This record gives sequence, structure tokens and C-alpha cells, in this order.
Amino acid sequence: MHEVSIAQNIIEIVQGELAVHKATRLKTVHLKVGELTAVDADSLTFCFEALVKGTGLEGALLSIEKVEITSKCSVCGKIFPLEKYFHTPCPDCGGKGEGMLTGQELDVVRMEIE
Repeated sequence: MHEVSIAQNIIEIVQGELAVHKATRLKTVHLKVGELTAVDADSLTFCFEALVKGTGLEGALLSIEKVEITSKCSVCGKIFPLEKYFHTPCPDCGGKGEGMLTGQELDVVRMEIE
């Protein structure tokens, strides 16, 4: 379960930011998680909560935004979702996608701190 190590990394990032901003309390960590990361949001939340229990971060929430896999059409420029096997033609013109634009993210995008 790689969610444990991901939760540990999130905690390290948060602790570093709390120190930089001289904050004492974390309310929420906002994440973007792409489909291709194979991260299970429920497992990540469970691991995070278990790791912060009994610490100054206990009670903090994870807000997870799932990011679908998208591509951009090489013909018309439309951004469209890719299907499981990436052979999805552009829904507007049938053109080929120019690779992946989104879907591989695993980012801490914002924190609510006090």
C-alpha cells in the first residue's frame, strides 16, 4: 500500500510549511490526484488520519480532487478525456491526441492553516 508513504510525505510537506509560516494548526490539506497515480483516496485519507493521530496535526482534513486523464487534439486543439487505453480519438474531429495533459498529478496545492 503506497498510500502510507504518500501520507508520510504529505505530513513532511505540511510540517515544513507550518514551520515556515510559524503556524500552529493545520485545518485542511488540498490535493490533486491524477487517475494514473493509482492512489485510492479512501486509503490515503485513512493512512493520513492514522499517522496524525496523537500529534499536533490530528483533526486535519484531506481534500482530494481527482484529476482525469486528458489529451489535446493535434488537429483542432480540443482538450478531451482519454479512455483507459489512450486510443481515444478527438470527439469533435476524430484527430489524434498529443499525449497526456493531465492524469499524473499528485500535488499538495493548498493548505488551510492557523
